Amino acid sequence: MKKICLSLFLPILLTIGCVTGPGPQPQADLVDKAEPVYPQAGLNCFAVMNTVPGTPVNSVGAGRLKQSFDALSEDFSAPLVFDVEQEYYYKGETLNCRFELIYEGIGGTPAEPEVSQNDIIGNALGERVSLCARSKELDPYLISCSYHPPQEKDGYWYYFPGMYISTEMKFLSFQPADYGAFKSMYDHATTGEEALGMTLFNWWSLVETRLDEYPVQGEQTILFEDIPLHLEYQKGFPEYLLDEYVLGDPIYLYLQIRGISGFSKEYNCYVRDFSLEPPEEIIRKRLAAAGK
Repeated sequence: MKKICLSLFLPILLTIGCVTGPGPQPQADLVDKAEPVYPQAGLNCFAVMNTVPGTPVNSVGAGRLKQSFDALSEDFSAPLVFDVEQEYYYKGETLNCRFELIYEGIGGTPAEPEVSQNDIIGNALGERVSLCARSKELDPYLISCSYHPPQEKDGYWYYFPGMYISTEMKFLSFQPADYGAFKSMYDHATTGEEALGMTLFNWWSLVETRLDEYPVQGEQTILFEDIPLHLEYQKGFPEYLLDEYVLGDPIYLYLQIRGISGFSKEYNCYVRDFSLEPPEEIIRKRLAAAGK
């Protein structure tokens, strides 16, 4: 988890809180196509980066280059394989997923085996570089990052790498909201000197609630216990709510929380997505669709 510290200037006193958010930070969308492509006759779970031959290719995330690895399918002729770890939240636990991220179509290797996001890892051999992920197990986190079903081949499961694409939901990257943590931060940001400005941070949080009214012009304020959350919905989401959600029923809100306003004394929340069933049920259905 990264620590986010922002500096703002207003014509009045402003306080900035620097805190570690309970969820992983969003990764840059460096993959151009969110739909799977079919570079060869085998796997169909690739995402693609459009490239210019001979130009540097940047890593889409952190990882460690593997010098040796189990045999890949015939879809790969010039692979780079990285070992990657990702924290996630599932069935009330904080867990770690370990998987291989495979690039196809890169010449050369990174200067160091450990790479961070945006590090140069080689040069493009052609007009596109393909990516996919794989693991030996049918992993809840990996299957949660894309609605495209994984494929099993030669003892491995291959996945579309939705964890690096902004249009794909990462249901298990949102930490279930903890009232104690919310209350502690709220009290800190709305009392004393902190109340004179805004406390900024970045939390990815899952809030289970029930709505008693629909948002107006894409916004509404709800209570998490006694704590006000000001919600801003993505364009088009209120229409989906009207079509799919019955007031008073359970709803799961996936929030990117940007901070607390000392002026309105509310959490500022962007609704990244919502569902009518818990993430565990979403994963159960995807596992069943994969035959497990």
